[in-house]
Amino acid sequence: MSDVSPSVGAALRTIYNLREDRIPVRRARIRDRLGLAGPTVTQTVGRMVDAGLVRLRDEQYLELTEDGDRVAAALVRRHRLTERLLTDVLKVPAALAHHEAVTWSNALATATERAIVDQLDAPYLSPWGNPIPALDELGVCPPDPGPEPASLAQLGPPGATLPVAVRWISEDAQDDEALVAQLVSAGIVPGAQVRVTVTDGGYELRGLSRIDLPTSLAHVVRLDVMAGR
Repeated sequence: MSDVSPSVGAALRTIYNLREDRIPVRRARIRDRLGLAGPTVTQTVGRMVDAGLVRLRDEQYLELTEDGDRVAAALVRRHRLTERLLTDVLKVPAALAHHEAVTWSNALATATERAIVDQLDAPYLSPWGNPIPALDELGVCPPDPGPEPASLAQLGPPGATLPVAVRWISEDAQDDEALVAQLVSAGIVPGAQVRVTVTDGGYELRGLSRIDLPTSLAHVVRLDVMAGR
């Protein structure tokens, strides 16, 4: 990974996160999430394609190659382990740790990652519940995560109300300080049990208080539907 520039690294992490969110990866999605100009994204994508990290499908969709997936997973692992170091050891609030980790993790060596793992108790998840990938490269064997969590879009037709447990918060939400503050204030955090009502225009989540999310943000919370639905 030493040959990956910060711009390529950011793009690879973004592609990985989009895939986690089950959102088709296009240049425009990378542009929006990173806040970059279109030509800059086009140049970065061209470098990734030339390096064999990304390939084009149907001339518009991007997908990671085997090498690209390996590098992207390692970058995401660095980021999430850094978040855990900041929150667990240095007691930095999770919302701040996410943004700090973007800078900190860029300079992290593999030996340092192993040292972080040694300091943490079961570092399988980020502070936001996201699975930390490629831990086997550090000699860590995570437990079976169980069934794939659902997105809000999978919870049924308008009018459906379901009890759910929050599994994780998307990095897209973590990047939005106002949104993540709303989620935390409403108690929509990993491990929380909440009720979700599907509405005509989105989703009503009730935890400590109520928050409404539009359909465009259906990917930001991943959930386990509880028994008794």
